[in-house]
Amino acid sequence: MFLATLLLALAGCTSVARRESVPLVEWQASSPEAQGFDPSVLARIDECVAVNLPDTTSILVARNGYIVFERYFQGDQETKRPLRAVTKSFTSALVGIAVDKRFIRDIDDAIYDYLPDSIREAMNDVTRSITIRHLLTGTSGFPGGGTGWASGEPRALRSILSVVPLHSPGKIFGDNDANANLLSVIITQTSGMRESEFADKYLLGPLGIRGARWSEALEYTDGACDLQLTTREMARFGQLFLRVGTWEGQELIPEEWVRDSTRKQVDAREFSLAGSALGYGYHWWTTELDGSGMYFAFGSSGQYICVIPDANVVVAMTGGTAKEDDRLPLVRELIIESMTR
Repeated sequence: MFLATLLLALAGCTSVARRESVPLVEWQASSPEAQGFDPSVLARIDECVAVNLPDTTSILVARNGYIVFERYFQGDQETKRPLRAVTKSFTSALVGIAVDKRFIRDIDDAIYDYLPDSIREAMNDVTRSITIRHLLTGTSGFPGGGTGWASGEPRALRSILSVVPLHSPGKIFGDNDANANLLSVIITQTSGMRESEFADKYLLGPLGIRGARWSEALEYTDGACDLQLTTREMARFGQLFLRVGTWEGQELIPEEWVRDSTRKQVDAREFSLAGSALGYGYHWWTTELDGSGMYFAFGSSGQYICVIPDANVVVAMTGGTAKEDDRLPLVRELIIESMTR
């Protein structure tokens, strides 16, 4: 499998000085050797993709801010690709910005205080106790899954919040699209901007990302799914998190928010990666390896942004029709091998 080959390349990394390139308008490329990779192993990835994962559409590996490997199997570096649930990690970052700019007072506030009357008039005593933190950590009590729970349309959100959740808020993790869509509503209600507009002003624009495509068919931007970016733009977002929220000397996301987002806030017990249980931060998946951590954004059909802080590595991958779990063990192996050199 191609990521198994890639992890071998990462395993061959030698310790290199962290002279970082900061991708401004364009990324800079570097030879694999200069960043501590074994180029002979990287050269075999194309064959591995063709044989084992032909639905892979792109893969990019960056180390120290330099692209060391980049392939497009469908489209090219200008192709906007559907991120699916990777979108949630962007929504989480925007909530952090909204808190920093005082649009949102505190993530431990009840969501009831931030929703429009058209939605909150349908809420019951239990859903009134759901906080913004519960939405960020997937502990709102809604069952896991997206279908039937994903809509950003107020009538659908009213329906969701009128029902007593399956679990008490704060108790059980469930990866449900309603959480991120409610966060999108809160961003709009507090800032007066659609999530897409808020993102352009405070996050994507300062990152040099132009022309992002969001799902805008409903009254609110879909905060859970279908943001479309290029693979390089995905990696740029990962690089921002690797740099703990700072870009060109400007703090776009508070450092504390980045650290809280990417550490385990709750156990995601029903999910595993290569046999190990995962944690969940603020819409980032996490795992621990001998005291060293990695975190990643994940969307169905093989969309990933992986950040490996100890290795100074960002990986962005996109896919077509793979099952959700096809790449997860390989990503875990990639992380393990990249951190044992």
